[in-house]
Amino acid sequence: MNLPTSTTDYSHLLNDPEEPILPLPTLPVPISRKIKQFAFFRRKLDRLVAGDITPLDAALDFDACITAAANQRHEALAARLKDARTRPLAHRPDPTPARISKPLEIGPDPIASAVLLLDFVATYCSSVPPWCPAQERLVAFVAALKALPVHGVLDGPPPEDPAKPHHRVWLWAFECTWLGEIAVEGFESVGRENCHCGPDFAIPGSEKQLRWRYLQSAVARITAAGLLDCRSVCALEYLVPTSPRYPDIRNEEIDWAHAISGDVLASAEWILRPGMGRYVFEQCLRRETVDNPTQMWSQERWVGWKEQFRSVVQHPRVTAQARDVSWAILQQMLAVEEEYVRQLCVLSLYPSPYPCFPPSSYVPLG
Repeated sequence: MNLPTSTTDYSHLLNDPEEPILPLPTLPVPISRKIKQFAFFRRKLDRLVAGDITPLDAALDFDACITAAANQRHEALAARLKDARTRPLAHRPDPTPARISKPLEIGPDPIASAVLLLDFVATYCSSVPPWCPAQERLVAFVAALKALPVHGVLDGPPPEDPAKPHHRVWLWAFECTWLGEIAVEGFESVGRENCHCGPDFAIPGSEKQLRWRYLQSAVARITAAGLLDCRSVCALEYLVPTSPRYPDIRNEEIDWAHAISGDVLASAEWILRPGMGRYVFEQCLRRETVDNPTQMWSQERWVGWKEQFRSVVQHPRVTAQARDVSWAILQQMLAVEEEYVRQLCVLSLYPSPYPCFPPSSYVPLG
């Protein structure tokens, strides 16, 4: 097999101008105090996806909405506490916020608002096709949120000691914070509950398979851009035979071949799109093996994925499209390796013609 001399753009294998924007899955109805905010968020994101508002303007509007709501609830709670403390002693209730009512039902709760927004974004990402204008706007919106100045927002009831500062949460710092974890958990939840689930996922071209690939495209772009670390959502994990997410290929009662076909098409978003194969390769170079699945990337896994895609190319039970895409992925992975080695040789930093990856423990498809 002749190796390509440089990485190639295989996006044409994934692009389908007739791929539809899918309807949003049924969203859980929020608690009563969040219904208005729920409706506002949905209308605003609808406008963003349609191109009626820019990603930056949408980010500014959401930030202003969440901050203003927290301030309003803080003022309302402060007034209620003041009223309770100024009543005649005989009619005065316990003035602590916990005794007046449940604190989160009275005080500001920006965390719940941020969770609602980020869950919405993940859901929309599973509904719009890869690299379409709507997805471009959603990815740009996440970037715009992250670029906003970090600022504290009032959270929860005020401290019982007036001399102590009111607790605040910090928006929109994603790195190594609760906010980044919440955002990733939203994508994980959408993938688990709306995409990669149920027997429909094993139907080629089903809505579940489309949603899974749509979601993978978005999280791959968001991860490679350094906006969020969504490696835990990556479809490549579903092609690791030792992973609990890998289908049981010995069970003839499940359509594992078509399930793997769906995962191949979704995984292609991490390899075939411009620059993505190089990104995954560079992440894998950092570690020889993984100690736990959350680490995701390793040299051993890179080798294993190549063997897995080579096996798919030769397997008659997977779909023809999955075989074609697997072949392209394999070519791209080989091209990325050769480009990397060529650069090292030019710099005289690597005397060997190929990287010495550890052997893989992968086995061919049954």
